[in-house]
Amino acid sequence: MRITTITLLLMILAVQSESQWVIQQFHPDYNCVYFNGTPVGFMAGSDGIIQKSTDNGHSWVSQYTGTTQDITSISFANANKGWAVGWGGTVLRTTNGGLNWVVQSAGTTDILWDVAVAQGDTVIAVGIYNKVFRTTNGGTNWQSQVVGSGTSSTYSVFFYNPSDGYICDGYGDVYTTSNAGLTWVYRTTAPSSLFSITRVGPNVVACGHMGVIIRSTNAGINWTTVPSGTNIQLFSVTYTSPSVFLVAVDDGAILRSTNSGASFYQASGPISGFDLNEIIVSDSLHVIACGDRGDIMHSSNDGVNWTVTSGGEPDNIQSIYFPAPLTGYAVNSDGDIYKTTNGGTIWSEMYIGSHNLTGVWFINTSTGYVCSRSFSLSSRGSSSSILKTTNGGNNWNENTFNNITSLSSICFSDALTGWVLGTGAVRESGGNTILLKTTNAGSNWLPAHIFTEDVREVCFISAQTGWACGFNGFMQKTTNGGLNWSPQTTNVTTVLYSVYFLNGSQGYACGGNGTILASTNGGSSWTQMVTGTTNYLYSIHFGSSANGICIGEHGTRLRTVNGGISWINQPELSDMELGDCFMPTSVNAYVCGPIGYIANYGGVITASEPVSNIVPAGFSLDQNYPNPFNPSTTITFSIPVKSNAKLSVFNSIGQVVTELVNEELNGGTYEYQFNASKLSSGVYFYKLITDNFTDTKKMILVK
Repeated sequence: MRITTITLLLMILAVQSESQWVIQQFHPDYNCVYFNGTPVGFMAGSDGIIQKSTDNGHSWVSQYTGTTQDITSISFANANKGWAVGWGGTVLRTTNGGLNWVVQSAGTTDILWDVAVAQGDTVIAVGIYNKVFRTTNGGTNWQSQVVGSGTSSTYSVFFYNPSDGYICDGYGDVYTTSNAGLTWVYRTTAPSSLFSITRVGPNVVACGHMGVIIRSTNAGINWTTVPSGTNIQLFSVTYTSPSVFLVAVDDGAILRSTNSGASFYQASGPISGFDLNEIIVSDSLHVIACGDRGDIMHSSNDGVNWTVTSGGEPDNIQSIYFPAPLTGYAVNSDGDIYKTTNGGTIWSEMYIGSHNLTGVWFINTSTGYVCSRSFSLSSRGSSSSILKTTNGGNNWNENTFNNITSLSSICFSDALTGWVLGTGAVRESGGNTILLKTTNAGSNWLPAHIFTEDVREVCFISAQTGWACGFNGFMQKTTNGGLNWSPQTTNVTTVLYSVYFLNGSQGYACGGNGTILASTNGGSSWTQMVTGTTNYLYSIHFGSSANGICIGEHGTRLRTVNGGISWINQPELSDMELGDCFMPTSVNAYVCGPIGYIANYGGVITASEPVSNIVPAGFSLDQNYPNPFNPSTTITFSIPVKSNAKLSVFNSIGQVVTELVNEELNGGTYEYQFNASKLSSGVYFYKLITDNFTDTKKMILVK
């Protein structure tokens, strides 16, 4: 159960199997976790998040709650019936195992800290002002009473059986009930606030502020203080057997007792950056502790040893870029740069800095750039930076820009020529935007143009041709590398946050009120598309002429497979803002956002692996086998020396269907398993392009 105030913005964590979105990285605040002795359990947190696990907490699937209030506690009467409570007097009930949650009212808008099921439809919830709420009809009606002074918070409630229960509060007071919460009897006062209480057999243990632990060996009648060996907050206590108690420490440590709570020792931790909020037993082999920033720990041996399964970074992933289908980079507002070389299956931290990173762009898998905004955004004299790497993110060189508060929307048309937008004041206040340009791979950046408007993004398809979008439907085009710009008519007055062109003709822009614009003539005219949403849209990108993605506020994820003619919304289940998106291929998409969030659509492209250590004598592209095929086939090619290799699939009219490989490969023979389950029957072509070789072959898909 989470005690302290939660202010971080949170997004949903889960796999939405129906829309093939998979969370690859996410670090929300987890406030509580609940298991009932089976592999099925629930974890909940801020911004209305509730997740369900069916494998002892090894994987989690989101459950739609319909609220953005922080969830502080969750409890179930059986496999189907459960309750969750939280901030704003939130009470939610499910009768189908968390698939749906219905809002109930306990008659308060105050914080509810904990909830426990006594029996069947008798449920007790506790909260601030020493309020205790009780229902005997499953939450249709609730009665409230004040137990204690009325000036503290009742933080924890636990039922040992349908009649006998326990509560504890911020004054360290413990109360018991023997009539399912109808009345409560004062028992003792601990030396400090108590946050959690539990019982097994006659032994009751409570823990709380400044490392306090108290214990009763006669069901709560008499109490003694037990040394904990720490003065850190103890937020949760549980048991695995009558003799083994476990306590979660705020600093990531785990305390363990093997003598029914008579004494404790430190079994694990502390762990730097961890903040644990609750610990619970899944079954005899699985214990789970959870906390802030996605902190999750597992034990499979009764709490003796612990493994960190998640934990992390608190700030927003603001930009994401894939120079190749398997190699991607992401940056966040804490100055962290992440890299993946396996399509996002694992993201590794490559750089930890002091910058608020806003954008990332890579020329190839080795050479790339990130830009930043100053942390002291209220100061016009503060500086921003551009960082460059030439070795895949292992090292970074910094170029500082004084009196430019924010740099964003960095992009390159080739290895030498790039642009970045800069502002001298907080962007949201409006005003001039400067366009900086480099023609020597970032060694120098010089002013190319000053916009009198607030420009949000630029997109260049060549060293000469580019577009810029911004406030009030602003759209302009340059044909001389950004020196001069010509207005384009969009016929909208809302802000345009993002613009993307696949080539000199086909382009898209998105912005406020669910706006998506499309152009087929280089921006000379724009058509507003039907999106089915009024949410603000912040980023748009296409992996091919037909396949694109657009993301925005309230978890909006729009996908198109027909060039933007129609859009399907596959939203995140929580009310959050996605910040950036990227499609490295026609079938793969990545989105990013708050609390370290990165999600993938379409699965991870499988890397081409050498199938022979013998270096081939020359370049070759073999006929796929089998051919015809349905739906998978193997494509084999050989390269004698290290080379940039690009393997693409085209349909019969020359449109790129997918890009299978786009990376530098060592000399060898490679196989690629191509799955065409999403394609219709017909003739397709696959083309290999290397530094010194090009070949194309035909294949036939028959379904």
